Amino acid sequence: TSTGNNSNWDNSAAWDQGSVPTGSDNVIINHAITVSVSTAECNNLTVNYNGGSGSLTISGDSSKVDAGGTGTIGGSVTVTGGSASNPATLDIAGDLTLEIAILY
Repeated sequence: TSTGNNSNWDNSAAWDQGSVPTGSDNVIINHAITVSVSTAECNNLTVNYNGGSGSLTISGDSSKVDAGGTGTIGGSVTVTGGSASNPATLDIAGDLTLEIAILY
């Protein structure tokens, strides 16, 4: 399933299939998506650059994206907020491919 517009992950209107992705869905993000729920699940996760509009923001206490498969990151990913005991996280079980420049 892929994004159709900028929105929150848990908003079914954000997704082309009309429902929030589950752990068996391969997710392609082409727009700005924000996760502020305890667990957003998918199988494979792709964040495309898409002219600069593809982004994933995981923000807030215990907010999490759990990808059971692989991850491909070409757009912006921001993990922010939370606390030491309840951080925001991105978990990718399989291989992670970065298609971006890493600045440090």
